[in-house]
Amino acid sequence: MSRSESRRLTFWIAVYCLAFTVVLCALYFLFVAVTAPWATHTGRLQTAYIASPVQVIVDAGHGGRDGGATGVTGLVEKNLNLEIATLLHDMLCAAGTKTCMTRTVDSLVCDESDPALRGKLKQTDLKNRAALAEANPGALFVSIHMNNFPVEKYSGLQVYYSPHAEESRVLAASIQANTAALLQPGNTRGIKAAGSNIYLLNRIRTAAVLVECGFLSNRAESACLANGTYRQKLALVLTASVLQNLREPS
Repeated sequence: MSRSESRRLTFWIAVYCLAFTVVLCALYFLFVAVTAPWATHTGRLQTAYIASPVQVIVDAGHGGRDGGATGVTGLVEKNLNLEIATLLHDMLCAAGTKTCMTRTVDSLVCDESDPALRGKLKQTDLKNRAALAEANPGALFVSIHMNNFPVEKYSGLQVYYSPHAEESRVLAASIQANTAALLQPGNTRGIKAAGSNIYLLNRIRTAAVLVECGFLSNRAESACLANGTYRQKLALVLTASVLQNLREPS
């Protein structure tokens, strides 16, 4: 090979390497552009990433700057909500149910760093959660929370349901009954229709329930909720209840 041919070969190799690098960089920035909004966990953007049709939406209440209740033993509601919601999600997926979560990390369901949302974070968070449910009208919406009260004696899981769909009441009744039968034999609480103070259940028009998994203000119940085995049992009860009331994908 002559010197001129060698130079031309070297030149074209350099061109191809440069082109390959440019393509890789473009793909990288495209990946970042697509996935970065997803990382902010906004309900509007999450919808596009969920395999359709979704059968169950699991909502871990609170998150990020909104810690929810803090119990007498120091348990923080947002953390328990996420742990139980994740267990429920994973168990439903293992059962072959198409399931998604409103949040998977310690964050509100919005971009908490967005200065445009200053003073509107909680409002935006709730609207994004509701928007995810509205974008999947055939799905059951199960919101996980913890209860808290100034008086320590109160305990027991309790379910609130959306007044806009009969399926909500039926699902709530299943969860409440299965909890009493399988996990909390002394639980005599009844289900309740959501009042105007529960934004999500009043906004969502399809089947939706909010599960107050226990009282963080009760030391004995807090000890149970702090136990990983107990949380797994609770998630199993919730999973069984949801599967009993699951609709076929539309």
